[in-house]
Amino acid sequence: MTDEAPMTTTMREGDLECNGEAIAAIAALLREEVDRRFALEGDYAERERVMHEVGNAVLRLVQEQDLQTIADRFDTAEVVYAGQVYRRHEEANPTYHGLSGPVSVRRWTYRQAGVHNGPTIVPLDLAAGLIERATPATASAFLTGEADTHSRELREHLLSSLRVPPSRTTIERVVHRAATKLREQLPLIEPVLRIAERVPEGTVAMSTGLDRTSVPMEEQLAPEQVPERRRKKRKRPYERKPPDPVEVNYRMAYVGTVSFLDVDGRPLRTLRYFASAGTGPKTLVESMMRDIRHARRDAPELPLCVVQDAAPEMWNLVRAGLKKHKLVADAELVDRYHLDEHLMTALRAGGYTPAWCAQKLHEWNRKLNEDDGAIDEIEAWVYEHRWKMGGAACEALIDEVTYLENNKDRMRYASARAKGLPCGSGATEGACKSVVKVRACRSGQRWHPEGVDNILTLRALSQGERLPGAIEILRRDRYAAEVRLAA
Repeated sequence: MTDEAPMTTTMREGDLECNGEAIAAIAALLREEVDRRFALEGDYAERERVMHEVGNAVLRLVQEQDLQTIADRFDTAEVVYAGQVYRRHEEANPTYHGLSGPVSVRRWTYRQAGVHNGPTIVPLDLAAGLIERATPATASAFLTGEADTHSRELREHLLSSLRVPPSRTTIERVVHRAATKLREQLPLIEPVLRIAERVPEGTVAMSTGLDRTSVPMEEQLAPEQVPERRRKKRKRPYERKPPDPVEVNYRMAYVGTVSFLDVDGRPLRTLRYFASAGTGPKTLVESMMRDIRHARRDAPELPLCVVQDAAPEMWNLVRAGLKKHKLVADAELVDRYHLDEHLMTALRAGGYTPAWCAQKLHEWNRKLNEDDGAIDEIEAWVYEHRWKMGGAACEALIDEVTYLENNKDRMRYASARAKGLPCGSGATEGACKSVVKVRACRSGQRWHPEGVDNILTLRALSQGERLPGAIEILRRDRYAAEVRLAA
């Protein structure tokens, strides 16, 4: 008899179906090794750390053995890939990266036969679907993590989770190369993602919108802009050349959304899109329209509302996209918040007290909710009052009259509300912050074009709940392939 309780294995709901006896045997060996390293009577937090160290060592060994087994299958003179024969070229022992630490595998590269300095392949990488020398789970963790934060914080998060990540440089290399391929292949990846997507249950309407924001970009100074530097007498040997002077300029970026709304106007799901100034908004609008068209095929009667600010460029882009894809919006509206800003500007220009302005704005909003003709009444009021003012006040009212004349057809809110359509562009305005500002406009951040395109593409996919699927499609299409032994 022993006082020690018998060891049991509890399988919880959601756990993989495993052989209970095998799991119990593995757990017993792991506990035995942990006991050898750290006593149960000690600090349990330290024991838990040791437990994860042992677990990581076991997982790392299993991964190394798995990958070596796959590599050994291709220890032959010739292999066939994509219908072409490749001959054994060089042997190497590189390091691959897993969440439990580095894995070293001996494997061969193969060069295409009959082609001078032809392309080379690594059968191990293709057969296992490894992404830039990282295991699939590791690469997915890197790409998903970089969509939310920078490499330093990502590495710290992995370390705090008792993982064994590689250096920041390695993380950035994996993310940069994989994200570049993902961004380039996105027009081919998005259609595959759409096939499996359905309109969320409970959706009664769709809304879409396009907006602009800005991103800090690092740019080289022109020679004539480089400030003169006073030469100092050198007291020690020159060690390095100073970096070229740069300046940080905020450049335009485009953000779009497609939202699926419930009966109360709350978004059940919002797809988000990003395009830098260099890429331009046309591909972004194309993706939005294709998603709207796909949703209309799933739910043909689903009403669509375009709601955004009054910028003519944004409306021209969206309308051209709708026309190209033969889509008709049930309503086109200028965001109510932007309209309220203009109405308050007009009221203040009249010289009225703040309390009276607030009361009048409240009255106008009530009328806008009840009557499509309310905007014509408001326009007439502003038009009449502009002649009563002089100087800057008159100019401000003239600007507001012009704004209302150009956009009042998109300010018939009563009919849109009766159809259950939204009157605010909160989803699009919010995407400017959640996609761009939160990730790319932190203190001290500045970007190069390719870097911002890569990271914010990942960010938009992540915010739209598409990133895991996009990574898996990329892995299957660009990193995994069938390689067989030559006959």
